[in-house]
Parts: sequence; C-alpha cells; structure tokens
Amino acid sequence: MDLNTLMCPVCLIVPEDIEHVLWSSDLATTIWSKVFKLVDIAPPSTDKLRDVYDWFDDLRLPLVRKLALEAILGV
Repeated sequence: MDLNTLMCPVCLIVPEDIEHVLWSSDLATTIWSKVFKLVDIAPPSTDKLRDVYDWFDDLRLPLVRKLALEAILGV
C-alpha cells in the first residue's frame, strides 16, 4: 500500500485520522473557531478530540448555550 494514501488529502502533511478530520485540520479549526465565537465561549486548548468531550462535561454554561453547543458537538 502506498503511504501517501494515508496522508490527509487536503494538507498532505499528517496522516488522516478522525482527530485530524474533525478537530485539528485547518478546515476543522476554522469551523470550530466560528462555532465557539457563535456561542460566545473560549475554545478548549487541546489538540485531542477526547479532551474536548471531557472539557465539555466540566463546562458550566447557561442551559440554552450548553444545549446548543451539545447539539453542535454531537455529545
């Protein structure tokens, strides 16, 4: 198998995996930046998707904002 096929087809820098696609790629970070701006909270400072879910569990927000973010994160 050609190893180039494992690389992200957009950035060609890192192997494509779920964390890269959904959280750490340039496209994902741009989208998440807009989402966190929309709900008016600072994004978590992590590059691991699992840590985002832990951060969300500990997050204290008004119910409406937390439910909106929960729907977006798919928690």
